[in-house]
Amino acid sequence: MEKTIGLRSWIAVVVAAVLGWQWAEAATVAEIALYRGKDRQAKIEEGAKREGEVVWYTSFTGEDAAQFIQMFEKHYPFVKVKLVRINSERALQR
Repeated sequence: MEKTIGLRSWIAVVVAAVLGWQWAEAATVAEIALYRGKDRQAKIEEGAKREGEVVWYTSFTGEDAAQFIQMFEKHYPFVKVKLVRINSERALQR
């Protein structure tokens, strides 16, 4: 259960980040984060489809990261995750 909650939070952050690049022209990051319209999920997915890829910097082990990526790409097959493994200190800097 704990991993599922973590995964959902991670998915939300990644999708919002992908969307942020596309939607930023129309709204600030704060406006995007606070947007609660009925079409919120559709807008997020539309932006993610246009972007098509997200780079994930993490210090997770390869096996753990692969599990997250597999679940994420199953849920959002139109977004491919490019994994960049770095140590936790460098991840914090990013």
